[in-house]
Order: sequence, then C-alpha cells, then structure tokens
Amino acid sequence: RQMCIRDRGFLTFLDPFFTIIHVIASISVLQHIEYTKMCQQRKGFSYFIKNCSPYGAVLFSLDKRRKLPHNLRKEWEKRTQMEEKKEQFSPYRILVEGGSGEIIEKKSRFIANTMPVSSEEEAAAFIESMRKKYYDAKHNCPAYIIGRNQELTRCSDDKEPAGTAGRPILEVLLKENLTGAAIVVTRYFGGVLLGTGGLVRAYTEAAKAGLAASKTAWMRYGVMLSIKTNYTDLGRIQFLLAGKGLEAECIYTENVEIQVRVPAEEKDFLLKELTEGTAGRASFQILEEGYYRDFT
Repeated sequence: RQMCIRDRGFLTFLDPFFTIIHVIASISVLQHIEYTKMCQQRKGFSYFIKNCSPYGAVLFSLDKRRKLPHNLRKEWEKRTQMEEKKEQFSPYRILVEGGSGEIIEKKSRFIANTMPVSSEEEAAAFIESMRKKYYDAKHNCPAYIIGRNQELTRCSDDKEPAGTAGRPILEVLLKENLTGAAIVVTRYFGGVLLGTGGLVRAYTEAAKAGLAASKTAWMRYGVMLSIKTNYTDLGRIQFLLAGKGLEAECIYTENVEIQVRVPAEEKDFLLKELTEGTAGRASFQILEEGYYRDFT
C-alpha cells in the first residue's frame, strides 16, 4: 500500500483493495481476541457469534431463513446444541446435612446454623424456627440460595448496619458454589462495638464455621451402566474402573454383571476403553440416567 501511495502510478487503483484487506484483517484479529475472552469466561461459541461478532445479527438472521451454506449452518447447530447440553447438565453443589458453628469476636457471640432447603417456604420456616430458638438474641441474620443455577438469593441484615451481615453471609454461600442452602447467624452482643469492617469479618467467619460443620455434595449428571462380561475379563474391567475412581457393584451368576455410576461426559470414552480392553466381549446397557450425589 505504501508503495502505491508513493509511486502514484498505474498501481494506485489497488489502494482501495489493500485498504479493504487491512480492515478485514483488523476485524478478524479483534474477533479472535473477543472469542478468546469468551472461552476464558466459559461462554460458548454461540454466545460469541451472537454477541461479539459484528456480523452476528446478520448471519443468524440469514440462518433462520436457511440461506446460509449447509455445512456452516450444520456446524453452528452442532456447536450450539453442545453448549446447551453442557449448560443443561452442568454439575452443581448442594447442602445435604445442616450443622452449627460458633465464633467469639470481642465478647460478641456469633452462632451459625445451616439447613438444606428446596423452596422459599422451607427457608422461611427455618429462619422463623431460629428466631424462636434464639428469641433473646439481638440479631438473627439469614441468607439462602435456591435453584440449580442459584436463581433465587435472599438475605437480611436484621437491624445490623446495611451490608454488614446478610450480604457477607450470602457471599460465603456464593463463593462455595452452594445452592439449596440456608444460613442464619445469630449474634449475642458482648458490649463492644465492632464497626462496619469488624461486623463483615465476624459474620463471614461465622458463616464459614457453620458450613464447615455441614455436609455437602456435588450433583452430577450421569448414567447407571450395566456391564456384562465373563470371569476372564472381570479383573481387567475392575482395574479400568478403579483407575477412574468409579465404585462398582458386582452380581455373580454364570457370568458377571457390573453396575457402575458414570459421569455423562466420561461415558463414551469409558465404553471405548472397555470395548478395546475386552476385545468386544463385554456388553453394555444403560439402566438409568439423571443427576446423582457425588460426595468425593
């Protein structure tokens, strides 16, 4: 381009062409940077095309009218389905069993009680029961999260300075990636003012103490797999399953049936390994499919 501008000769007519190439290259670089950011934030291909590409709206509008090339449309549909399935069956963490923890901060006593909840009514009943139990306490500050994707969150400072109690307790739940959980932190005033920062730290540590005394589990989407094999291949199959940390139950008859819970994302690879390891002698059947508790 610099050569064309300098010479001002018969090649000057190529200047607009080089300008267009430069613009397209710049846009491509910017798109690559934005897509990298989306990947780092675990946002998928379809999100990037729709929200970050300057041509996204036009291309998706054409796609709806089936005017895009067949192979490109199929690729987009495949990626979109994969992203939606991944989001739909993503693991989440729940509170399985409640507990109680306590800390002392400058003579003030903070007692945190936790309980699994699946609805606002259950959370409200738990909060009310804690207020009745600790009726003589000055503050009973609750927080809870409900929904697989943490759709519903609530908290209250219960007459503490705004933002010093309920929100710090809720932040503890969010940072632990918990849902289906409620916490009430009760405070017995010890006669010494803690200040805004002191209250935030105290309620945060109390909530952590309550969760430390509780039991949690991951809910993962998977399948219950039935593997039927002979006694010759049993040891090889058990070795493969143990290497992946999968617990299996064996039913011994004329042959052997192994029942094992497998995460959905590992199913295909495991079946391939088992088929190769037994030279195709083992048979497989999916008994059930859905979320299960993983305490590991």
